[in-house]
Amino acid sequence: MESHRRSIVKAISYRCFGTALTAGIALAYTQELKWAMAIGVSDAVIKTGFFYLHERAWNGIHFGRAKPPDYQI
Repeated sequence: MESHRRSIVKAISYRCFGTALTAGIALAYTQELKWAMAIGVSDAVIKTGFFYLHERAWNGIHFGRAKPPDYQI
């Protein structure tokens, strides 16, 4: 199971790359840096929150995980 801190750091690093891509695409379409940055930042804030919630939800799902042993020495 991952810690909350690890999930947050993963979400932030993932969104940094996504934000740069989104802002780049927005810049290509709008040709205005102000709008591209606004779109990129909005995208990052919203998707970071949803990514974090998604990660935490999946921590509670046991699908695809190895079953822990009944006992350990």
